[in-house]
Amino acid sequence: MLMNRVAIVVEPVTKDQSGEIRVLVDQMVYKAKSAIPDGEFVQNELVKICRIEDDIAYCQRGMLDNQYDQDIKVSVVS
Repeated sequence: MLMNRVAIVVEPVTKDQSGEIRVLVDQMVYKAKSAIPDGEFVQNELVKICRIEDDIAYCQRGMLDNQYDQDIKVSVVS
């Protein structure tokens, strides 16, 4: 179960890309998508998976620093 898990951003996104990122959880890489269109993500950044709805995991960015709280959509791969 991915709920309340910590993920690491392994492939960050920049403004000129489609908004997709990749995150690593338990040696598995998942496709993720920023909920914010122009969001930028840093490689090796920690995110926390908060909830899962309709096979999409929602993560919180900057879990160790509340000033960076944002939602991130993560497609759950079975």
